[in-house]
Amino acid sequence: MTTAAPPSDDDPDKDPMADDDKKRKMANDCWKRGSDALSKEDFEYAIKMYRQSVNFCPDNLVFRQSLRGAETKFYKDNQKGQTGLFVKGKIGKVRVSCKTARARSKWDDLDHAAEDGLAINPWDAQFNADVGEACYQRGFLEVAVFAFERATASDPQNASHFRALAEVEEQRGNYIKASQLWGRVYKLDPTDTEARRREQDNLTKDTMGRGNYEEAESTRDIEKKDDAYAEDRTSFSRKQDKDELTAEEELERQVRKNPESVEPRLKLGEYYRQQKDWERAREVFAEALQVAGGGDHNIREIVEDCDIEILRHNWELARQRAGKSGDPKLDAMAGKLERELVLREMEVLRGRIERYPNDSRLKFDLAKKYMRFQKFKEAIPLFQQCVNDSRLQASVLVALGKCFIGVQNEGIAARQFAKAVTLLNHIDNPTDFCECHYFLGRLAENNGDTTAAENHYNEILSVNYGYKDVQQRLDQLGE
Repeated sequence: MTTAAPPSDDDPDKDPMADDDKKRKMANDCWKRGSDALSKEDFEYAIKMYRQSVNFCPDNLVFRQSLRGAETKFYKDNQKGQTGLFVKGKIGKVRVSCKTARARSKWDDLDHAAEDGLAINPWDAQFNADVGEACYQRGFLEVAVFAFERATASDPQNASHFRALAEVEEQRGNYIKASQLWGRVYKLDPTDTEARRREQDNLTKDTMGRGNYEEAESTRDIEKKDDAYAEDRTSFSRKQDKDELTAEEELERQVRKNPESVEPRLKLGEYYRQQKDWERAREVFAEALQVAGGGDHNIREIVEDCDIEILRHNWELARQRAGKSGDPKLDAMAGKLERELVLREMEVLRGRIERYPNDSRLKFDLAKKYMRFQKFKEAIPLFQQCVNDSRLQASVLVALGKCFIGVQNEGIAARQFAKAVTLLNHIDNPTDFCECHYFLGRLAENNGDTTAAENHYNEILSVNYGYKDVQQRLDQLGE
């Protein structure tokens, strides 16, 4: 992997969700067709559909995993892919295409070419690494990890693949995992002093992120604390008799005993999830999804939930580190991880709305996330679809008012706030209560209605005296 800076977010006009809805809908349709074909063991059509879903949404981890799983089954897990007289020539052409795309930094082209290669041999380490690099350079870090992990599994003696994976995990804030990977690089290449240094650096970063840096007197102490944590995680299930299996060991035994059964994997994954070991939980649930044929939506949703928890954990650690250090680079890293988390949450919500079109809460949550990107035109129709849900109505009306202000339609905004204010009280909805009165006060000010503005601002001060600039505005109105 060519080490490079991650994609820049400097362009304020860049729209990360341009045409996303249309593309993701098409991708989901293809994925569903692929899953249906896979359940009927029509592997060729499944691969075709999964490949289309990947082309539409190259950042979607589940689509990539489904594609690779179908390719593996197509070749009956033979670990070498296509065989025959002309295979070597085909692979040679694809490698040339990959080399050309990489040299020109054409990451989309590299991704497409490498996927062509994996269609011939899904176990090829370099093609998997090429997909990883193409995804890393475009900021698709989850998919990059998946691809590099496959590369390291296929070629466990290649230090460059472990180095690439370590870079991505470090960027994602998975410092323990990154440290382990840098340790593997150093083991494969004892002359690589940078790998040894970064192995130790990541242990230190993890300790700082957990807030116990001052207590760790040495790197050895840090390692001991990590070991203690690992022991803590399963200690509750240990039994007095050393000869008896722990709960985790028994669940793992059941998985080995029933390799084609989904249920033991679900139980093991749930065990890890209860321990908040999201990485291992996700891995086991993903295996369960594969065993189930890739089309079980319930298991897929559990995998998605684990993805989100992993991203949230990484973001929270990065945010804590940035807050303690005041380093603008760490702050930028935390912002990038937060963006990755929100975009993943939006992707998951869009898929679930398709499966549960009458679920107002899903639409409300997705609309709120659109608002975070100031995508008011996308948020408005979603809010309007759930405005009649009595559980959400007041909050939806406040959000609609803010959206219409965002699209510069103050008249309709005022009507939404006026409806909302009759449904709100400061005990049940303190945030919406204050926001609604604040915006009504601002709108009244804009229209020259001083009395109405004062009334709304006084409503806020009666329950939250320090709210925003309300006191200052009241003083100005009284002059």
